[in-house]
Amino acid sequence: MQRTQVTALLGVLVLLGVVIGAKVVKTRDAPQDTPPAPAGGEVVIVDSPVDDAAPRDMETRGTGDTNSDSTGHGLPRLLELGSVGCKACKQMEPILAELAEELDGEVTVEFIDIAKDPSAVNEYEIKLIPTQILFDASGAELHRHEGVYAKDELLAKMREVGMVK
Repeated sequence: MQRTQVTALLGVLVLLGVVIGAKVVKTRDAPQDTPPAPAGGEVVIVDSPVDDAAPRDMETRGTGDTNSDSTGHGLPRLLELGSVGCKACKQMEPILAELAEELDGEVTVEFIDIAKDPSAVNEYEIKLIPTQILFDASGAELHRHEGVYAKDELLAKMREVGMVK
């Protein structure tokens, strides 16, 4: 097997382990600005205490159900990759929902659940969830952040990179 095939296979196996609960690396007290470096293709889940019963307002999508905006045509895109079982991802839900409403018509806000779409881990080179990626209207990556992102900081970064005014 070639190195890329082995790497992809390891990524899928590690993700499968995360999904079925065989191996989950959790960090509770790690600062969000400096997430721990994952070992050997593991996806690190940054957990923080939130209500597990919080409503799920954001639509989850796989990379297969994307619209023209998410393929790089039309609007800039805020993409978060995470999992419905990740507490930090749940903490991001209301922030993403608010931004989707406030920036409707300016930015496409999308969430990919890596448990439902494991190919997204390799496609977007995800090492830690949640991960937010900002893309311009042509699909070029402008910025990437791992962990919980405060709404005001995320909006400021979106302004800084020219996604919104």
